[in-house]
Amino acid sequence: MHVGKSSSIHNHATRKCEDLLKQKQSIQTSFDRQSSQTKLEYKIRLKASIEVVRLLLNQGLAFRRHHEDESSLNKGNFLEILSWYVGRCEKIRDLVLKKAPKNDQLTSHKIQKDIIIAYKIETVKAIMDDLNGDFFALLVDESCDVSRKEQLAIVL
Repeated sequence: MHVGKSSSIHNHATRKCEDLLKQKQSIQTSFDRQSSQTKLEYKIRLKASIEVVRLLLNQGLAFRRHHEDESSLNKGNFLEILSWYVGRCEKIRDLVLKKAPKNDQLTSHKIQKDIIIAYKIETVKAIMDDLNGDFFALLVDESCDVSRKEQLAIVL
C-alpha cells in the first residue's frame, strides 16, 4: 500500500520495515557470513586494544588527549601505546599492514569505554567475592590540575 509519492517518508519507512523482516539482511546472518579468518583477525585486534586498556588502567594513566587527529604529534596514551604495540607484535602488525576494515572502530572512545566497563564489572565482582557479602564503599574523583594533568583518586 502506497501513501503519497513513492519517495514519501511513509513509503520509505515501509521499505525499511520490509527489509528488516528479510532474514538474509539480518545482523546475525551478516555476522554468520563472516569467514573464520575475519573473526580471528577481529579478535586479535580486539585483544590488542584490551591489553593497552589494561596497561593504562593498571598505571592510572589518561587515555586520550584533546587532539587525536592524523596531524597531531601526540595522539594520547591509548593510540600511542597501541601504535607502539602494533610495531612490536608481528601478528598484529601483519593485520594492520593488511588494513583493517573501514568500519573497524576498535580504537574509538566508545570501545575504550566498553572495555573499561567490562574491567569495572570484573573488579567489583572480585571485590565482592573477597568481602564475602560484607558492605563496602568506593569513592572515585577525577580532576585536572593547573597544568591540565588528569588525576584520579580512588578510596575503598
